[in-house]
Amino acid sequence: MAVLPQEQGKSIGSALIKATERYLKNDAVRLFEVKTFGESHPDMNYAKTRRFYLWQGFLLLEEIHDFWGKGLPTLFMVKPLLGNFESGPTSKST
Repeated sequence: MAVLPQEQGKSIGSALIKATERYLKNDAVRLFEVKTFGESHPDMNYAKTRRFYLWQGFLLLEEIHDFWGKGLPTLFMVKPLLGNFESGPTSKST
């Protein structure tokens, strides 16, 4: 997901995130994950992308080098959506 540079700052990205969150919550998804380049990548546009995701409530999870097999630092970010994350999977007993 991306917003063209000339369209940034018009709340398009925020609207995309909110619409995606509604879709995920309707499917009872508990974590929304995004991937972008990590801090060790020199491109300042990705620093802007990371700030946007942080502003949207995403948390830094982990940076993995060479995740895509090209030597690039991939940053995983997550946003909790639903439920109690302290409990494990639920099961029904009869």
